[in-house]
Amino acid sequence: MNEVLKAVREASISIACLLDDVAVDENNDIKVFEIQKDIEHIQNQVTIIENFLEPFTVAELEDIKNGSPEDRGSADRYYHRGYNPHWYPNGTGNRPHILKQDMSEEEIALYKKGWDGEQERKEW
Repeated sequence: MNEVLKAVREASISIACLLDDVAVDENNDIKVFEIQKDIEHIQNQVTIIENFLEPFTVAELEDIKNGSPEDRGSADRYYHRGYNPHWYPNGTGNRPHILKQDMSEEEIALYKKGWDGEQERKEW
């Protein structure tokens, strides 16, 4: 996942740079070959994203919605919080707040999947 986020950031920066170059080109003297490198870099980053997303189905991605057990497990790990299965069926912070004792085995497994799958950590 870290590689995908890096690719998104890299592509975004390259697009912003291209837009800046075009915005300040009052004399229309930017040559296509001068921006080709940026365009190729963006394409490479999009390919990284596509290759990452290909194994997933839309349904799998929708399951990782805000407040879901998997989302909460991932967030707890990212923010250095302890392992504490819970979730919010109506989105993070919205009632009801489902605690571990009220979760099914499947919901706890999804929380663990989010916890185990989170590779990044918040740097304070």
